[in-house]
Amino acid sequence: MNKIAFLFLVISFSCLGQVSNIANEWEAELTKQFKTQNQSEFLKFDFSEVLSNQMRIDKDPWSTYIGVFGKMNKRIDFHLTASKTNDTSYFIAGKRKRGNAIHSVSGEINPRKIFVVDNTVYILSFDYLLNENGDIDSLGYFTGIGTIVFTISNNKPKIYWSEAGELRQYNNMFVGIWRQNNSEKYRECIFTFNPSGTHNKLPFRSDFYKDFASDDPCKCYFEIKEKYRQYGWETYDDSNGYKEIWWQ
Repeated sequence: MNKIAFLFLVISFSCLGQVSNIANEWEAELTKQFKTQNQSEFLKFDFSEVLSNQMRIDKDPWSTYIGVFGKMNKRIDFHLTASKTNDTSYFIAGKRKRGNAIHSVSGEINPRKIFVVDNTVYILSFDYLLNENGDIDSLGYFTGIGTIVFTISNNKPKIYWSEAGELRQYNNMFVGIWRQNNSEKYRECIFTFNPSGTHNKLPFRSDFYKDFASDDPCKCYFEIKEKYRQYGWETYDDSNGYKEIWWQ
């Protein structure tokens, strides 16, 4: 996608008013909790790997993003790979899956802010825009604000992942909308590595989850409600984060 097209879509997104609120509220939560730091010392690093889905092991939980689409929280999956274009821009491409429909996507990620958790752990917020490629009228684009939690090891960003669930709500979380091309039609869309399970949940979707079980002492196991299972979640196992390869 050329720069002019990207700027046009970003401007369109900023003019949507209430549509952009979900993304803006997401970043506002970070601003309330953490101090920001000058980006300049971090932009030299290549965040491609931590932004991309990874295949470290067979059926890697990090190999796809899974999330919700629209008011009925229909399931949507992504497999994305990022590559650094320059210090302030990343090209991102891959596929998205909704139901049985798989479609290629491509777009851009632009870093926004660095938030400081402590002297070794940081959160990067970024703008993202993903176009569904093709000339079909029903296609559109995904746009919003995302976050990654990272540390620097051997001069390279690495995903910070806490088994105790610390900061899990910011681990590779994408919060925004899908908007149909040449239309005012839009749907909220939120996705991450795993949308449910132990310490895993999506923001702004409290109705998506069951009440905590009485035998859940930490109140940290999030299960999808039965009423939403019919929207692509029929066989989804909240307790098993392993993924199938559907994008090849």
